[in-house]
Amino acid sequence: MPSRCSNPARISPTGRGDPQRIVVNARSAPGEHALGILAELSAQGKDVVVVRGDITEPATAERLVAAATATGLPLRGVVHAAAVVEDAALVNIEDALLDRNWGPKVLGGWHLHHASQGQPLDWFCCFSSGAALLGSAGQGAYAAANSWLDALTVWRRAQGLPGLSVAWGAWAEVGRGAFLGEDGDTTMITPQEGVYAFDQLLRHRRGYTGYLPTQGAPWVRALAERSPFAADFSAEEGKAVSQGAVLTALLDSAPGDQPGFLRTYLCSQVAVIMRVSAVDPGRAFTDYGLDSLGKLELRTRIVQDLGLRVPTKVLWAHDTAQALAAHLLERIVTELADPSGATA
Repeated sequence: MPSRCSNPARISPTGRGDPQRIVVNARSAPGEHALGILAELSAQGKDVVVVRGDITEPATAERLVAAATATGLPLRGVVHAAAVVEDAALVNIEDALLDRNWGPKVLGGWHLHHASQGQPLDWFCCFSSGAALLGSAGQGAYAAANSWLDALTVWRRAQGLPGLSVAWGAWAEVGRGAFLGEDGDTTMITPQEGVYAFDQLLRHRRGYTGYLPTQGAPWVRALAERSPFAADFSAEEGKAVSQGAVLTALLDSAPGDQPGFLRTYLCSQVAVIMRVSAVDPGRAFTDYGLDSLGKLELRTRIVQDLGLRVPTKVLWAHDTAQALAAHLLERIVTELADPSGATA
């Protein structure tokens, strides 16, 4: 199901020595938690205004700017954090799904850009995603929308306008990413850490920054293995695993250990792809959310590491590390005995 950010856009005019007005926008009315935060801001002397409306409509951005400048104070900052996240494998992305991901990010950013023209902005910040920075299985449409926002920031800065795009990792407790921390396997950004990081980022002139937890994150090793400039992140003395090293290690291991070796290898690859800490060799890959796109990535890794061209249908037919390891080992033994077989 799509998930909508409860606080997609905030426009804040500020002036030294003047009362601050903060204008908050969302499609729906603020919930209990949001109302509590708004009340706290009001108690601190902030003038908080809530403007409901769809940020994909140009009139909404215009109403936000009008509300922000109604007191006569200049508009000094814009935060664009709208998001609809609806996942699908690449082959299943249709126009309607693309539009649902695209609208709030792209149209919202463009309308806020136009509506704030002529205002003396100190910052214009777009909340992007690590999905656009590093890639994320099943999130092609969402990543594309965030990449467009990143490009908007670059374009604004080329025009001499302020612009900052932050590629965030998943936040704990709030937003769609909150459910990722329920199993305790995903390293999350706490709201306190995120707010502090955002405050620091606004103090610098950098146009683009990725902010993602790295400690214990399985994607770090995957990045090191496929990216030469990031090889220092590798857990094995800073060296990326070379192509064929896995197959060599497999063949050098004792015959009785080879099935377990392959199971461990497959579990580790699925864990990296799905960003989980561990995968049970007897549990279906689909239970971890490995969809068509994820299986395509697993197939690519098998080709690179083991030299085996594996049809996608084989991955669907052998949906556990245990079953797939047995199949792959049989393939390896057969093709070693007959070098003329189809190997990569």
